[in-house]
Amino acid sequence: MESVPIRLQCGAPQALQSAIEQAKQNGNPTEILLQEGIYRLKEPIKIHDCKTPLSIHPAEGATAVLTAAQPVTAPFQKWEQDGIYYAEIGAGQEIQAVFVNGEPYTMCRYPNEQPWEILGGYAKDALSKERVARWQNPAGGYVRALHEHEWGGNSFRILGKNPDGSLRLDWVGDNNRGDGISNTFVMVENIFEELDAPGEWFYDRADGRLYLIFRL
Repeated sequence: MESVPIRLQCGAPQALQSAIEQAKQNGNPTEILLQEGIYRLKEPIKIHDCKTPLSIHPAEGATAVLTAAQPVTAPFQKWEQDGIYYAEIGAGQEIQAVFVNGEPYTMCRYPNEQPWEILGGYAKDALSKERVARWQNPAGGYVRALHEHEWGGNSFRILGKNPDGSLRLDWVGDNNRGDGISNTFVMVENIFEELDAPGEWFYDRADGRLYLIFRL
């Protein structure tokens, strides 16, 4: 049976899911042709339960890109601290990576990135009382560490501070043998006060600001 072509124009990524649903219902083999451009998806494409042949590919001669990356259209403004800029991009977003002119930036961290080291860099004082005291509101940050026996990794979400000034942590369950952490191999990231190096970024989910320090 000859496939039924559905042509999608760039700039209408939501139409892709609609076309897939249409393919599920019509019972015929379906060919979804993507025209030239970038299709920016705000949610995963769902193809499950499709019982007929389905293909999704660029139209002849076209280059089509499916991506979850969203452009920052808001202007960057200088923050009160030299070298830091911010843009109002909206609260509550899930940001995993930031690219500036195609170049990947690093989520702000302590210690600063050392790609050749374990965890990309580690420091014994990453969770010291003195360091934690510098953080006004660390909620939304992360602790990354090796397990206390150093056979694997452990990660924690920072929920805030306890009355005694210690961190309130939520173990993400990234291994099956407990949540103890090494006293040596540990780092923290996505804490505003640790935004201090060119090429780093920080996103505040509460106020919707993306902060970064541009590389020169």
